[in-house]
Amino acid sequence: MPSEARPHTPALAAGVRQIKAAPFCWQHKPALRKIREAFDRAKTVSSALGTYNALTEIASDEAKEEFQTTHAYIAQKSGWSPRTVQDRLAELVEIGLVEISTPMLKSPSTYRLLPVPQPLPSDWQPSPDVRQQTEKGLLPSLEQLEQGEKKELTAFSTKSKKLTKPQKELADRFEVALGEQWVNDAGKWVNRIKTEHSKCGRVIDEVENAIKENRIKTTTAQYAEQQWKEFK
Repeated sequence: MPSEARPHTPALAAGVRQIKAAPFCWQHKPALRKIREAFDRAKTVSSALGTYNALTEIASDEAKEEFQTTHAYIAQKSGWSPRTVQDRLAELVEIGLVEISTPMLKSPSTYRLLPVPQPLPSDWQPSPDVRQQTEKGLLPSLEQLEQGEKKELTAFSTKSKKLTKPQKELADRFEVALGEQWVNDAGKWVNRIKTEHSKCGRVIDEVENAIKENRIKTTTAQYAEQQWKEFK
């Protein structure tokens, strides 16, 4: 007896999801990775992901990237308190994932989900450097990883202990903007913040604007260094 023919499944169109089983929320994995990179060290990654997840769900319900809602409703969707949601929203705006417009009257704010400013490697495909290291057996040892973690922790502890409050706030902005590149450049920027605080402020202002406007064609660290050289 011939077996029952399987139903034909149409091929997915490029860049289009065709999920018929249930409603879904569209989330760009690079955006999630950017959140993990920006928030993990402050122990706020869970609430940041929860807040962003709630925003994507609301956007899905509204069937558009721009929508109106309240902190209370986002808190209900995310499982976090309105105060925590408010803090995470400000930081999501700072790293360029969300745009918020708040009217003067007491009415819901308008939220707009933004594309990731810079393309990041996909979660399922390693970067060329990692792939080459795997083939050659050159992955770092546990001891090397531990040494790297100690180096990173030392950089952050030094920043928090030796900088004044305004200097630390500026360093925090550089840390968020540079992401993983901050680990290598922390010492250089901390010294500059100590000696030329005003110039560093102008540099990070330009870097943050460039990230939001998707104007950076190299890495954030290279762009920041270029601005440092050009500013007087």
